[in-house]
Amino acid sequence: MSDGFEKRPSGPGWVEIPTDVMGEIPDQTSAWQHGDTCVVSSFYADRMCWYISISNRGDAPSRGGVRKALKAFGMTAAVEDTRPAGGLRHFFLVMR
Repeated sequence: MSDGFEKRPSGPGWVEIPTDVMGEIPDQTSAWQHGDTCVVSSFYADRMCWYISISNRGDAPSRGGVRKALKAFGMTAAVEDTRPAGGLRHFFLVMR
């Protein structure tokens, strides 16, 4: 868990979950769950951007789950990063 600058969700129902089982992650990272929707939120100071990864308990998230997460994390203007393989959805938002 972090006290950094990563995006944190607004609204009820989001529960922070431990990140210590995730291996090597940026210092400013937190993980959250709301029902089956899971989000890992990170801030990359060297790139000056926020980055979130969205899943449905490790599988591909539903469109509704993606919309819910983007709204809760204030990332509705984020761009999808389509480079990573797999079913997770990844989004970034550059600070200006």
